[in-house]
Amino acid sequence: MTSFATCLKTCGSGFEILTTIREAGTRLFSRDYQRAVTTVQALSSEIDTVNDQVTAEKDDLKLSQLRYEGSEALALEVVTA
Repeated sequence: MTSFATCLKTCGSGFEILTTIREAGTRLFSRDYQRAVTTVQALSSEIDTVNDQVTAEKDDLKLSQLRYEGSEALALEVVTA
């Protein structure tokens, strides 16, 4: 008996082997894809948070500048804003 015949008896048919390999590859791809989706969603959320913070800081700066121009704030307040 040849080694190929022995392998077929031990491992099953070539089709079964390929099917098993394909299924394993599909599971790995699915796992990696889901991890990537989760990472993208988390990063998108962080970007939204940072954009909100930047908008708030811009508004704070604008308000400090207006207060300074109206003589209601010190120059230091504008600089720190």
